[in-house]
Amino acid sequence: NEDLAALRAELGDTVESMDLSRKAIDRSLRHYPENHPDLALRLSNAADLLGSLGRIDRARDLAARAVAIYQKTLPANAPTIADARFKLLVNDLMRGRYDDADRGLAAITEVRKSPAYREHLADSSWEFEILAWNRLMLGRPNALDSAFEALQWTQRASSARALAATA
Repeated sequence: NEDLAALRAELGDTVESMDLSRKAIDRSLRHYPENHPDLALRLSNAADLLGSLGRIDRARDLAARAVAIYQKTLPANAPTIADARFKLLVNDLMRGRYDDADRGLAAITEVRKSPAYREHLADSSWEFEILAWNRLMLGRPNALDSAFEALQWTQRASSARALAATA
């Protein structure tokens, strides 16, 4: 059970949490068809838990599988795909794979800028900020301009949040 695994992790019982997570993954793999969005959600949740427990290799594998399922079953600009891809990028950053993360962050932030995503823009400022810092850290030509552009989108996201709160 996912919830019980998360609870055990919060209580500091890492071994029991990982065992429950493995069982929840196995159960989901048996229960759902191979490319079902609910299976992707379960794999993504398990990736979150395992990543928080320091199992970043296993977490990345599960997150990648969730992304692959979402890409087969949802529209290309679906917020769920961008959210799942972001988990992969966090994993890349944790591993020091900054170039890989940069390419993925650039793709995700382009999706976040699209009109189809407008109602979710307020939730995406963190991604633009991470892109900006990653670009500055990589120190490529035009890094400052690129980071500044990403930060402008952070401000747009904050404005969208403020407008949503007044509506």
